Amino acid sequence: MSKQSLIESIIVNIFLFFFSLINNYFNLYFIHPYIFLIFSFHLIFFIVFFLLNKTNKDKSKNIKNLLISIMIRFTFSLFFLVLIGLLDIESYNLFIMNFFAFYLLYIIFEIRILLINLQPT
Repeated sequence: MSKQSLIESIIVNIFLFFFSLINNYFNLYFIHPYIFLIFSFHLIFFIVFFLLNKTNKDKSKNIKNLLISIMIRFTFSLFFLVLIGLLDIESYNLFIMNFFAFYLLYIIFEIRILLINLQPT
């Protein structure tokens, strides 16, 4: 992972962290009260993706690692949503919408990092 993409990932994570804290102060109706749990879940998988990409310099292995990390993230995301659904939290539909908004942001950012790394230098 290049230094530029690392700095961008830190900035995006800080932005999403503060976005998740906004709900504590403003109590917005379109943000679920458990948004920090959603952020933490995605941050853990983003760190796993970062560690997978950091170790390999081979570009073909980076593509394979990206696909593996996306499959792992999707599988654990479904398990996480089922677990939260079984706990019967309030406004589950809002939770799912917030969860997949974060999910799509992180997937787009992972693909962007991969594209930056695949550019010829």
